[in-house]
Amino acid sequence: MEQLEDGIHVVNSSNEIQKLVEEADKKYQLLTLALSRIKKDITRRNILSDEIEEMKMRLKEHQSRFIRLKAELKLVRKSITCLKKELKHVNTKRSKAYKHAYELGVQFSNATEELAQIDFWVKTAPKPGFSFVTITRF
Repeated sequence: MEQLEDGIHVVNSSNEIQKLVEEADKKYQLLTLALSRIKKDITRRNILSDEIEEMKMRLKEHQSRFIRLKAELKLVRKSITCLKKELKHVNTKRSKAYKHAYELGVQFSNATEELAQIDFWVKTAPKPGFSFVTITRF
């Protein structure tokens, strides 16, 4: 095989032609294999790209949900703080009410004792017309 200018080959025999055909066939098979691998890679990249886009959309959805839940959590925390203050206020009122009820109970007990004493004195008091002075005759 002789090579002329510009990469042109001159073939002298059929064996050389057969070798050239085999080499070309091998190169064609390698190129076909490389092309199929490239197509598979492109397909994988497209699939990955689609998955990435899908993940981005889900991320946006989750972010908006996260922001909403975060705002709700803030409101719940405020409500809890308000409820704690209200509970403290109610407990203070309850404590004052218990103290007042105890004082009223003590007053009632004292009044009951005084009424019992008055009742005793009323029952043991002399009847009208009765005198403690006894008249003695000599």
